[in-house]
Amino acid sequence: MQRETVCLTEFAGTGDLGNMSKVQMLLSLKKQRLTAEEIFALFEKTIAEYEEELSRSKEENKRLQKLLDAVLQPQLRIHRAALRKKKMATSSTPNCTTLTVWIIGDSYVRRGAQRATETIGSNLGLDLRVCWFSWGGLRWRGVLPFFSYSLRGIAVPDVLLIHCDLGDVPSVQLLNQMKEDLHQLHHRHPGMKIMLSQINQRRLWRAGANAVKIDKARKFVNSVMATFVHSLNGVIVDHSNIRHDSPGLFLRDRVHFTPRGNDIFLKSLANCLKDHLQRL
Repeated sequence: MQRETVCLTEFAGTGDLGNMSKVQMLLSLKKQRLTAEEIFALFEKTIAEYEEELSRSKEENKRLQKLLDAVLQPQLRIHRAALRKKKMATSSTPNCTTLTVWIIGDSYVRRGAQRATETIGSNLGLDLRVCWFSWGGLRWRGVLPFFSYSLRGIAVPDVLLIHCDLGDVPSVQLLNQMKEDLHQLHHRHPGMKIMLSQINQRRLWRAGANAVKIDKARKFVNSVMATFVHSLNGVIVDHSNIRHDSPGLFLRDRVHFTPRGNDIFLKSLANCLKDHLQRL
């Protein structure tokens, strides 16, 4: 392989080697009249390097996928397994008309699901299959990807109920994004009833912005989105009975609900589902 070393040194001296692909380098080496054995050895070495690089890429893709799965709440896998079991049970029961409701949202939904399980049941005391999908810190921009991720391999629910924190400062851009996302959901799944849970009051908005201005923006977003959701033949869940100045509704963080606050929150969801799903 002495000839190979000489050739590589000659190329390096001209400054061309760094700009060459491996294939170009092999073709150039071939022109140096290497022996068949030397050429074969170079090809064999290059192929081995390609195979090693490909193997590393596959391992990296697997690692990134595991990280993504870890970020998107482990309980999703539990929900999906439970849904498949319910689907199998339903398929074995003739003329089953029980509707499936998905409730998707942020930490309000997670805490609400825990409280429902402890009190009235995860189905909110209704003759429905209610499945809860929560992601702490979920903002509106993540709702559509979160729904699509949760939906993989599972039938579309009859009803999708969304309760999501919009952040501390709702904006016109966010309002337009909400409309676009709900329009896409309605277009992709026309048979699915969309229910939007309105932004509830808080005792504290974490950005430290003016509470009066934030509340005005909250009311504006709720009003505009109510009109839009109704245009999609959807339903709005009203939370006007949750007031920031009502005693005993909020925890010490002044954001999340106490058990009593959660009971009022869940009652609003249950009443809305009961009133409107009878018409389906």
